[in-house]
Amino acid sequence: ARWIPRGIDMFCILKDVFRIAPLVEIARSTNAEDSDASDDECSARNAILANISNDAQDQLLRTYKKILSGAPYLLELVKGGKKRATELKEILDNMQYMIDQVRSEDAAHLKKSISRYASYDSNGLEPAIFPDSKESRAKMGLNHPQLARMLCPVKHLVEYQKSPSQFV
Repeated sequence: ARWIPRGIDMFCILKDVFRIAPLVEIARSTNAEDSDASDDECSARNAILANISNDAQDQLLRTYKKILSGAPYLLELVKGGKKRATELKEILDNMQYMIDQVRSEDAAHLKKSISRYASYDSNGLEPAIFPDSKESRAKMGLNHPQLARMLCPVKHLVEYQKSPSQFV
């Protein structure tokens, strides 16, 4: 699971990938019309896929295929039906936990460098933030005037710019 966020999709939600990608695969197969699926199954599948953009479907299918190529055992579980569904769910939950940990770990390594990248001009952040100083770190995020502006939702930005001290 560690290679999924680094090599496939950093923000992958396995539950969605393994629920939706097989539906996309069936819908796109050349034998979709000849399949053994009932009209109810086809309409249910189409109703689910109608709410998902083609780009998102492509991404989910690509992620699904890459994961299965790296862990072919999962395909046996997917095809195992209800008998193997609990085992698949348990494995996917464990994998999702590991993906979340890797993403968090990667983000934690960025903390030391964020002040260099957060400034939108060459002067740096004013007041400066130093990762070694607790006083400096206390002024991070919404407590810092420049960072607060970047973190402010766009719909509230005009209001924030009128009176930043009210919000910081």
